[in-house]
Amino acid sequence: MDLQTELPRVLHLTSSAHIGGTERMLLRFLEKCDRSKFLHVVATMQPAGPLLDACRKIEIETLGLASQNPLNPESRGQLRALLDTQPCAIVHAYGLRADVLSRGIARRARVAAFVSAIRSPDPWRRRRHVWLDRWTARGGRVGLFISNSEAGRQSRIEREGFAPDKIVTIHNGIDPPDLDTSFDASAARAQLGLEQRDRPVVAMIANLRRMKGHLDAIVALKLLRANHPDIRIVFAGRDDSDGLVREAAVAAGVEDRIVFCGFLADPLPLMRLADIYCMASHWEGCPASLLEAMALERPIVATRVGGIPELVRHEQEALLVAPGDPVALAEALKVLIDDRDRATRLARGARRRAMEHFTLRHMVERIEAAYVELLESKGNRGT
Repeated sequence: MDLQTELPRVLHLTSSAHIGGTERMLLRFLEKCDRSKFLHVVATMQPAGPLLDACRKIEIETLGLASQNPLNPESRGQLRALLDTQPCAIVHAYGLRADVLSRGIARRARVAAFVSAIRSPDPWRRRRHVWLDRWTARGGRVGLFISNSEAGRQSRIEREGFAPDKIVTIHNGIDPPDLDTSFDASAARAQLGLEQRDRPVVAMIANLRRMKGHLDAIVALKLLRANHPDIRIVFAGRDDSDGLVREAAVAAGVEDRIVFCGFLADPLPLMRLADIYCMASHWEGCPASLLEAMALERPIVATRVGGIPELVRHEQEALLVAPGDPVALAEALKVLIDDRDRATRLARGARRRAMEHFTLRHMVERIEAAYVELLESKGNRGT
């Protein structure tokens, strides 16, 4: 028998086959995990997408389900067939749609342990979402919740009423990149359509969605432009706003000072050349791009929401402002533009904190240990 077939199989089920923060962290986990401990399989609630492509490149078995609707009969049949033909010790679901689709099916397939990921405090949830989460988790169907922030953990205790001892916080982690002194910033600028006179460069790496704060950044840019006419903001991310963000930039008269570069498979060159990293989100869990900015020693302005204050502390590693306040955002950006010594101090503190507390190896080891402990508590070490 192939040794791999004797390993406990873990099915990771995501709501999307596109790559956002959750999918990036899953890929990093799969790249660094110990494959002598578990056999990993990835299923997505979309039939195709870059996440599935990336998983196949690192030799992870994949399945794209037919629909993002958790009640879709074809998707439900596909998932049941997968669990029947490839019995899993653990199903790890990412997102409410994935939870709703898989919790009951996993129970009927006698999956030993079910893990639900908490990736954000999700303040958007309405009563029906809370009820769905509670109802599908009833009867001990979820053995463990893994939250990537303490803010996310507390949201499920206070709003959904889940037991505190069933939720563990494991922050995201990264491999801290070297501070590459040979990095060719001029070439990276040219690829992004930036001129040498465009300074400072402010980077925002987030899919274009209202909650990510791009509209606030546009207003802040308009306020800053008077005293900093050569400022340029780069919006890197898939446009999920149906053009709303670009329309707002045009209406504000600042479209010429914004680069809309779309989704970047590798955002590190942009991060390296940026003078400031900006995260204007209205809510967050444990954002991967913020960790990257920390590790690359970038001066940071971010909003004081969700798990962000768990990563960076005001005036120690970043400047933190209230969400939805473009005036405060502009003022904080101006401070880091005008006071380079302060910006440098904060950036160095951010890198030090990332390397000490938020490494990828630590994240991977804690998740694997949680899997082992959960299976042992169920009296099951294999499939």
